[in-house]
Amino acid sequence: MTPNRSKSVEIILTSQRQDDLPPSLPDIARVSSIKILGVAISNRLSLNQHAQNVVMSCAQTVHALRTLRNHGVTTNTTLQTVFKSVIIAKLVYAASAWYGFCTAADRDRLEAAFAEESALVSALLTSCR
Repeated sequence: MTPNRSKSVEIILTSQRQDDLPPSLPDIARVSSIKILGVAISNRLSLNQHAQNVVMSCAQTVHALRTLRNHGVTTNTTLQTVFKSVIIAKLVYAASAWYGFCTAADRDRLEAAFAEESALVSALLTSCR
């Protein structure tokens, strides 16, 4: 089996800046971050970009829920179902693999996003009644 070089990328994981990196492989791009099974990892094993992506994605979902509610499309059950199946799923997807690599700031950002989105959904639910 031969790798598809047009779909392959190379990432070198380092803990510090290194100027003496090995030469790049022919026809394979070297990248500083990579997305593996939906989790973005940098060449320093940082998950900052992943945490930002998760928070932004959840905020977009809450905005969509708010828009639907304003147009009378959703009910309490629908909002709860979407919150549980989409937002919580995004926050905990593969968390056992990546959460330990997060910095304290990333963890605080994720926990604050969860608290904020929980409060927004609760407010949406009370306004639907």
